Amino acid sequence: KTAKNFLIKYLRAGRPNIECERKNDFVFLNKAGGKISRQGFWKILKKYSEKLNIKKNIYPHIFRHSFATHMLEKGADIRVVQELLGHSSISTTEIYTNLDKRHIKETYFKYHPREKDNK
Repeated sequence: KTAKNFLIKYLRAGRPNIECERKNDFVFLNKAGGKISRQGFWKILKKYSEKLNIKKNIYPHIFRHSFATHMLEKGADIRVVQELLGHSSISTTEIYTNLDKRHIKETYFKYHPREKDNK
């Protein structure tokens, strides 16, 4: 299943159970029906990573980093990723993008004009 499937399930079944009378535009809510805090999200993440016996250090920011890395590895323009992340400087976006050497090599051979001519 994809994250999209789980999000749809949450919005249809889980979220209505915690919504309060005050409406808001936040996707994830705390028990009181307000915006979940960073610490609250971290606690939930830690609880489920321990429950699933995930040894790797999981933290909320890893989702942001993974989002940027996956977008760039699939060919997204770094300026688009910069905008999606809300960075004012492209150099801030570059910090999130530790692309592996294999991907860099493949991209080079795919797009460099001289390499294209040699095929």
